[in-house]
Amino acid sequence: MSTSTPSHRAEGLEAAAWADLFAAPGVTTRHALGLKVESRDGMTVLRAPGIDHPLFNRVLGLHPQASPVVVRAIVRDFERDGVGRFFVHVGDELEPSLAPWLSDELGLHRFHRAWVDLERGGARLGPSEAPPAREASFAHADEAAGLLLRAFDLPDEAGAPLAALVGRPSWDVVVSLDGDEVVAAGCSFVGDGAYLAMGATRPSHRRRGLQRALVHARVARGLARGATYFASATGEAVPGEAQPSYDNLVRAGFRPSHRRSSWGPAGISWSSRRA
Repeated sequence: MSTSTPSHRAEGLEAAAWADLFAAPGVTTRHALGLKVESRDGMTVLRAPGIDHPLFNRVLGLHPQASPVVVRAIVRDFERDGVGRFFVHVGDELEPSLAPWLSDELGLHRFHRAWVDLERGGARLGPSEAPPAREASFAHADEAAGLLLRAFDLPDEAGAPLAALVGRPSWDVVVSLDGDEVVAAGCSFVGDGAYLAMGATRPSHRRRGLQRALVHARVARGLARGATYFASATGEAVPGEAQPSYDNLVRAGFRPSHRRSSWGPAGISWSSRRA
């Protein structure tokens, strides 16, 4: 498809994290939601027909040697399964050569917000100004998952996989509490390094440093597990839409390493139009 591409360790760790997330809920839930992870020609395909959102239906790890026939088949499989919203992530180094093909041959369109991969080493962080986040208990699982659903505009069906991360050996889920109420929650996966996945704070408790505390807590827990490499990904800021997650990661020593655009069906949106 192209000539060369850098090694994208962050995207590989992200793929491993999401594969483990898909395996977290029980078999009945996995079957009901159609959760499936495939390795296709060196790419990772996340497929969840029961969760109408591109975060759970996407292609990671597109590389120069990937077969156009395989990519076309993946897109057709999404369509066959009734997945109306999906992403094919395309690194900036590949997009100039692939954009015409993605548009003309597959009928895909570039989503308005690109993703940025960020990385850091194993340096310890200084103290956070906010009260430290704590490990989530099973009693916090549903409430923490519900907070993430609202913050990321995910459909209710995504709640079960997220709640199942609490207590899972490969994941750290941390929360900040106001009394007994979960007001901030974040999760991270530890495999070949630590991957900081979703983190969110209730609107009523923003601007108190809780989001930064979630980052600190997950880095600290990763270090305690022996991680010396950390990665995360977030949407880049676009006009009229700030991206505080990016700023908090940079403050914690993360640095942007790679940018990916996301291609999907015409008119694709992120919003689940939650009432």
